[in-house]
Amino acid sequence: MKAELVFSPEGGGFGGESSRNAGLAAVLPLDVLDMTGNGFLVLAESGHILTVSHAAARLFGYDSDELRERPVGLLLPDWPGEFDPGRMAPGRVAYLTGRHRTGESFPLGVAVGRLVMADPMSRVLMLYGVTDQGAADRRSQRLLTIIEESNDEIFVVVPGGWRFQLVNRRARDNLGYAPAEFDQLTLLDINPGLDAEQLVAVHRRLRDTPALEITLPGIQQRRNGSTYEVNLRLHLLPSDSTPLLAVLARDTSEATRNEAILQQHSFYDQVTMLPNRVLFRDRLRRVLDGRDDRSATGAVLVISLDTIALVNECLGPADAETLGREVARRLSDAVQVRDTVARVGDAEFAVMIDDQDGDEDAGALAERILSALHRPFQLGDYQVMVPVAIGIATFPDNGRDADTILGNAATALLGVREDFAVGYRFFTDGLNLAVKNRVALNNGLSRAMEREEFSLVYQPKVDLVTWQVRGVEALLRWRNLDLGSVPPDVFVPVLERTGLISEVGDWVLEAACDQRRRLKEAGFTEVRMAINLSVRQVRREFLGTLRSALAGSGLEPGDIELEITESVIVKDGQAAVGLLREIADMGIPLSMDDFGCGYSSLSHLRRLPLDTIKIDRSFITDLASDPEDAEIVRAIINMGHALRRRVIAEGVETIQQLAVLRRFGCDEIQGYLYSPPVPGRELMALLARARVPLR
Repeated sequence: MKAELVFSPEGGGFGGESSRNAGLAAVLPLDVLDMTGNGFLVLAESGHILTVSHAAARLFGYDSDELRERPVGLLLPDWPGEFDPGRMAPGRVAYLTGRHRTGESFPLGVAVGRLVMADPMSRVLMLYGVTDQGAADRRSQRLLTIIEESNDEIFVVVPGGWRFQLVNRRARDNLGYAPAEFDQLTLLDINPGLDAEQLVAVHRRLRDTPALEITLPGIQQRRNGSTYEVNLRLHLLPSDSTPLLAVLARDTSEATRNEAILQQHSFYDQVTMLPNRVLFRDRLRRVLDGRDDRSATGAVLVISLDTIALVNECLGPADAETLGREVARRLSDAVQVRDTVARVGDAEFAVMIDDQDGDEDAGALAERILSALHRPFQLGDYQVMVPVAIGIATFPDNGRDADTILGNAATALLGVREDFAVGYRFFTDGLNLAVKNRVALNNGLSRAMEREEFSLVYQPKVDLVTWQVRGVEALLRWRNLDLGSVPPDVFVPVLERTGLISEVGDWVLEAACDQRRRLKEAGFTEVRMAINLSVRQVRREFLGTLRSALAGSGLEPGDIELEITESVIVKDGQAAVGLLREIADMGIPLSMDDFGCGYSSLSHLRRLPLDTIKIDRSFITDLASDPEDAEIVRAIINMGHALRRRVIAEGVETIQQLAVLRRFGCDEIQGYLYSPPVPGRELMALLARARVPLR
């Protein structure tokens, strides 16, 4: 039997109607039903199995061919049991006992349907291996929904008279006829483009080649007289009597509507209904191509509002869309009717003005936009302020084609954002060079690890009593093939801002530990390695990284020292303190770097597990000549000693600075007076070289 079924629950259609011709059923291939994960059996009136799905056969441990023409009692020994299958409500599941090929029994859910073929008493049994009744009911209802809610119009007709045996919901809705009205209609009535001879020829071909499916174009006519194009797929549903013709019709006019929708999505932002980047660029290109008077000027303003992303994250997409629509409304109110406003990104808008009077018009418009967007936006219970940055490029001065002008406007915008400013900026060649340098810096850093462009240098820390080197600080350096040697105060903030500092920091930790291992192997066992720790590294997962670095280099925890800045405490508070305590409990000394230039207080120092405080170099520079700096340094040293911390002064470069620090009782110094930072290969020689102490 060909694996195609017409399935309709007993007692009428899915919608509850009882008319046979208007039954709410569907025609689906056997393999589609198999894909639902359910098995089914088709039974003759005698109770013998006519058709069995692969899923059902597997459920009982048989092959499909073994079960055909066998009595259903082989699989369901208590069928029909205590229930009447003829009275089961649509979609309901009865619970019986199934018998596996091995003889084992198992619970089984059964939903009963009617097979609309030559034998009106043929039934379809949907089978479910169940663990509870609710799960089986849900699976049954899901299958019935799939059948009834097919996206195709589905008809089953009797060849010859072409009258309907079945019409599904999609077909009824599209055609507009009531279910009972289909009893008086034929396939030719709803599809006037077909004729009887054509259908007879189709039927003959399908009958001669049972596996064949024939596809035809058609035009179906609704009850109100309107028509729509369809693609018809016709194939036979064989039975012991006259086979039925299954017709699946797909409304191809939807493709035309979908194309219009696609156009809408392709050229307009769906939240604000403003032109998107594609349409904005096209309009700009048309303006530039159509200009006859090359002396006339225009401008493009690119407007960035990063708050939209923040609102989406904190308040949700609905409020972000509300904010986007309100921004679009205010922008449209601020411009002239002839100007074009577009949304060119999630958090970026653009305005094009033509025939402006020099830069004044663009600048005046930027001022109006800033004023319009400066007022707070009401989002539910919240008032939200939206910082705005605007980049402006004029034409023809800043370009004569759309891509150049948009790129230059974006460059001007980047100039505002890089300065963390709110306002607007015009594109200039000087700005372009500065932005290109920043872009080159960012791009270079993104590949510096891959290119092995980072290195470490080491600066000694010297005990002021013994004049012996107690430790060295590992300092990061970067030499780029294109940019040359880049100062740390230039590239380190970029690493912090871009998040690359975490990866680079892990590399620094590993490389510095390796250098400390070499020092120990060379006999410099007391020279501790100080490693700077970024605020982004102070995370729970860093503990694992730290343990791995120590284990990989064979170091003891006391062989290294971690230097943190005050920003770690300010940013993460108690969580950071807890993590630092865990590091200290491992036996790793901690040092507070750049003390005095941030927000640390006595309370911070008391609760932190610090061994050392490093006085920021800004207080050391004028130490010998500025009494105020001298008093600050004296106070830091006294406070550190009161808290039983060692105190180091960094940036020491002169004998005079050294003398003052010795008088104040500072413990150690670090700076060019003793040695500049040196590469690892020179560090060994520096430590080994006998040095006459400075007095």
